Amino acid sequence: MDILNNESIKEIIDQEIELQSKSVRENPKRLDELLHDDFLEIGSFGSRYSKGDILERLPEGEFTEMRPSKFEGRLMKDGLILLSYDLEFTAVGEVVRSKRTSIWRKETSRWEMLFHQSTLKSPV
Repeated sequence: MDILNNESIKEIIDQEIELQSKSVRENPKRLDELLHDDFLEIGSFGSRYSKGDILERLPEGEFTEMRPSKFEGRLMKDGLILLSYDLEFTAVGEVVRSKRTSIWRKETSRWEMLFHQSTLKSPV
């Protein structure tokens, strides 16, 4: 992988972490910048969410601190990167672990998340 691809993957990881922050989740303008207009998310239980759903839901939702780890990025083709990582957070006193996968697309001068999926991992 060349330096440009490594830089792009680092930028995507930074943006993925940014999307998990309280300041961005409460900021519809920044969410709008980070999510592609055709964005689709498939949640851990199979629910589907569009960009509009996320823009409506996240800013008003309760924030939970998230702990991402084990990032892996792969250039699928120019302007398209697949990112996967593990995510852990605590909900109702229980630790929840999931495998996350996102596809990021380069639109003009910035990366936007096109697709995201969460798959629950078995409890340890």
